[in-house]
Amino acid sequence: MRDTLASRGINIPTFCPRCSGLNETLIHLLCDCPDSIAFWNAFRFPSVGNQFYSASLVDWINANCSVSSTHDHSIPWQTIFSFGIWNLWLRRNQFVFNPDASFADPLATTISFTSEYYYLIGSYSKVKLRIPIPVKWTPPPLGWFKLNIDGSSLGNLGLAGGGGVIQNHLGEWVRGFSRAIGFTTSVQAELRALKDGLLLAIDLEILNLEIEMDSLVAVDLINSSTTSNAFLSTIVDDCRYLLERFELRSLKHIFREANGYVDLLAKAGYAQQSDFVFFLNAPAHVLEALAFDVSHATRFRLISS
Repeated sequence: MRDTLASRGINIPTFCPRCSGLNETLIHLLCDCPDSIAFWNAFRFPSVGNQFYSASLVDWINANCSVSSTHDHSIPWQTIFSFGIWNLWLRRNQFVFNPDASFADPLATTISFTSEYYYLIGSYSKVKLRIPIPVKWTPPPLGWFKLNIDGSSLGNLGLAGGGGVIQNHLGEWVRGFSRAIGFTTSVQAELRALKDGLLLAIDLEILNLEIEMDSLVAVDLINSSTTSNAFLSTIVDDCRYLLERFELRSLKHIFREANGYVDLLAKAGYAQQSDFVFFLNAPAHVLEALAFDVSHATRFRLISS
């Protein structure tokens, strides 16, 4: 926040970039700015003991993060609130660093992020029986090539890398790559790696392409007819456009156990000096995992019954 930076001796104006009014403190950014007030009022927030806008920062956060009663879309208020303050922070940063871009509706974005999180993670409270299923890499049909993709980040947000491998119907290595992506989310890393892999396949004049990724979220984003996440819309649209360049194509989710050697390429992207490394042949650090997969050997994964 500007007020904090100024208090540490940094020469920076302290006014709020959204309302151009009071000093930009953390409580102003998240709660007291007119832009934030309009955001919270749109939610019809529940009672949190004292008045919503009168508590100190710590008390305000603690009170709202303790409200477990359900709110809109049958989601607990504490979950909506947590994503709300995160989206206010992202919105503030867009005002500062990218003010000319179009601004997504913060209410709709928060509900979208919260719903995705809650229904993928938060609603499964019962212990379920887990059973093993066989998982293995399979080659594409004759006349096709297969692109396996992986993106990985050290935390979400964190330092990220991406990787990909193109193989023929015999399982032979055609091309591979790893990329240093910088700081981003795991889903953004997956999509960036997918874009790199599609561009590589187009350069090789491949016509029929199978694509496999172990990110179900990324696969669903590409295969859906819309993109609810404004922060990912550009990269998703780029990937959809590139997919149209192939005569025949398929994109599907696989378990990570069938994507092991590509995961090694993605993780190598964290530390490599070059932004993009191109592999005509398989590098030494993936040979063992590659040999296992192309041998049609099987791993087992535990899934909920």
